[in-house]
Amino acid sequence: MSPDDDCQLGDLAENFRHDAAPDPNAGTDGPRRTRRALVDRPGTAWLALAAAIGGLATGIALAHGLLIAGALMLAGLSGQYFDPGPAQRRTGRSAE
Repeated sequence: MSPDDDCQLGDLAENFRHDAAPDPNAGTDGPRRTRRALVDRPGTAWLALAAAIGGLATGIALAHGLLIAGALMLAGLSGQYFDPGPAQRRTGRSAE
């Protein structure tokens, strides 16, 4: 590489370092409201569980394997929604 290329690469690296530096003015727009995680919403978990049970019952009644498999996947997903997570299990906090 020529010395001119080294100079251009040095300038480019300096620009990246400048862009990667945290902005001291970031977050000064006022307090932001954060959305609760999907896991923290018990209504979503109950809705997913109800849909899974309904899909499973329909799949069994129609003897449709793909519908049964989809309902079982949704039941597993709703089980994940009810799980508070390892951090909350250690501290004893509920997911509410």
